[in-house]
Formats: sequence, structure tokens, C-alpha cells
Amino acid sequence: MRKISIIVGFFSLICFLACKSDKFIPTESDCPEDIVAYDTNMKAIVDLNCAYSTCHDGGGGAPGNYTSYEGMRIDIDRGIIETRVLLASGDLKMPPDYADLGPTDLSEEDLRLFICWIEGGYPEN
Repeated sequence: MRKISIIVGFFSLICFLACKSDKFIPTESDCPEDIVAYDTNMKAIVDLNCAYSTCHDGGGGAPGNYTSYEGMRIDIDRGIIETRVLLASGDLKMPPDYADLGPTDLSEEDLRLFICWIEGGYPEN
């Protein structure tokens, strides 16, 4: 019986620690009434967090050219944007913790807009 208590306690601790680092993920009801679109809302966020020198600028160290909607469209269609921004952790999350020229995390507002853009089907304008 003591072994079971120790095992349950261990797994409870693991679950607690795993949840402690969860990202803020807004719900669909947090989306603005206006459509969140690349041209209107997302380009500035992508330029600041993704498409800067040494990253997704078409010549940097990361694959993909996010300086335009067309450049992002390839990774949007493959599901990479949603996976890397919302679901990944560690070195796979975007923006990465090791980014030296750009931010290492999206602000809560930028993350909310990213989610609304994804839920809206990634509209361009």
C-alpha cells in the first residue's frame, strides 16, 4: 500500500510541474469581433517574432520565408505554424527560447491574435 501511495504522489508531482509551465491559451470567445487577418493584424507580429534577420527571413538560419503571406502559406498548409506556435515546447516552440535577436515568447495579446487567426482559417486580408 505504501508503494502505491509513493507512486501516486510521484505522478501527482509530475503532473503539477508539467502544468506549471503551460502557456496562456485563450478560448475562442476571446477573439475580437473583427476578422484577424495577416495584412491587418499578423504581419507586424510575424515580422517582430519570426521574420527577422537570422530567422525566417528567407536567408536566415531557419527554413521558410515569413516576410510575406505567400512565404508563410507553405508552412500554414503543412500545419507547421499551428504546431510550432501553439503546441510545441522546448526547442521546437516558436519563437524559440534561444532566439538572440527576437523575442523568446509571444505576448498574451499576440498569442491571442495568433489563435484567432488560426481559428479563422489564416485569412490574408
